[in-house]
Amino acid sequence: MAQPALTQPAAAQATADPMQVYYLLGGPGTDADQVFGALMRREAALAKAGVMLPRPRRLRKALAACGAETEAPEDAPAPLLAHLHVSEATRRLVLFSESLLGGPGQAAKGNLIYPFIAARARQLRDAVAGSAAAFVLTLRNPATLLPALARAARVEDQQAFLAGLEPKALHWLHTLRRLRTHAAEVPVIVWCHEDTPLLWPDLIAMLDGSESAEGEPAADIPGVAAVDSGWMDYLRTLLTERGAAQLGPTLADLPAADRAAQRRAVAAALAAHGRPDMMESDLSATGWTQAEVDEITAGYHADLKAIAELDGVTLMSPWRSRV
Repeated sequence: MAQPALTQPAAAQATADPMQVYYLLGGPGTDADQVFGALMRREAALAKAGVMLPRPRRLRKALAACGAETEAPEDAPAPLLAHLHVSEATRRLVLFSESLLGGPGQAAKGNLIYPFIAARARQLRDAVAGSAAAFVLTLRNPATLLPALARAARVEDQQAFLAGLEPKALHWLHTLRRLRTHAAEVPVIVWCHEDTPLLWPDLIAMLDGSESAEGEPAADIPGVAAVDSGWMDYLRTLLTERGAAQLGPTLADLPAADRAAQRRAVAAALAAHGRPDMMESDLSATGWTQAEVDEITAGYHADLKAIAELDGVTLMSPWRSRV
């Protein structure tokens, strides 16, 4: 899957090879933590190729230090890079913390998803000034996102957690528009939580740089076969034991570059052997009717169509071989 070109800030355009910085912004319940975890399992190999993966706690401390700083000299390195002690050999940073856009109790407020995204995006952009940055954001149906946030916040009474929110008014389109308005020079890559099982190897390759913009293996970044990318580890959480046992050899036998065939095999396995407790969300604790859930879901699908047309936004799809 092709990687969208990263827009370079003016300060970076004079640099032959500006550092690439990918902010992985997905919060609780979006699979972003599992994707980052899969990258971390190859941390040593990626570090040798110039790919740095700071631990979330270290990133949070560095961002806090940036926020406490007074004015820095004009020739000082970008504040976040200085606090992370990024070496000159580092060519790519993948930065993740579930709280980059706020904790689970802050992710939906005032009928907005990630209400603080505009101010936060500017801070994150400025923290790596001079680099070629991109925001990578996971979307999820608000009908299942809100219960997931309640669980992450360890709230037992979901209806109390949802009090004051109008789920039908929560629109990812509004979130993306605010992000683009306040950090328009930073490209945005989004994918749907619901598509993670099919997009997994594309997400890994996009973030670690192991594929070129044309989908060819990069010569200087150690890639892994799709079946060895942590994909099966993730799929085992969604499949019955029998389904996982059948799918593993099937994926291994398929051509490594044939992502379309791999996705078809995964989709068939999920349809035949998906675990009901993982494939379907129990929304009974929300107090919503089925009609309300259907309306929220319809709004989400309408948002996705509009988001795909937004300037500067790439919506990754499992059914296209290139973005």
